Amino acid sequence: MGALDHGRIPTHRLMAAFTSAAQVHVELTCRQMAFLCRLATDGGKSTAYYAEKLGVSKPAITRACDRLSVLGLCHRKGSDFDRRQVVLTITSEGRALLEKVASAQVEG
Repeated sequence: MGALDHGRIPTHRLMAAFTSAAQVHVELTCRQMAFLCRLATDGGKSTAYYAEKLGVSKPAITRACDRLSVLGLCHRKGSDFDRRQVVLTITSEGRALLEKVASAQVEG
């Protein structure tokens, strides 16, 4: 996942991840997959941080987090430093899914 360490995720990497996710029977949108990948690399940041990094609105990140939370892939909690902020992190289930997706990419 080296390409995920730099700013925006290249489209070809995101599409490969999305295709691999479909192969492991996960129904996520491209935006949700990009968000999950970003959570894996930059976990513990605010909604505003992820919105800026992914080039989407804060409400879009909130919706993506809502969906990922329902699936058990993302966790949301209040910041220890600023009660107005929400910190978003990937769960162990989310990491396991990304590992499955990475394996499917290697195999496919």
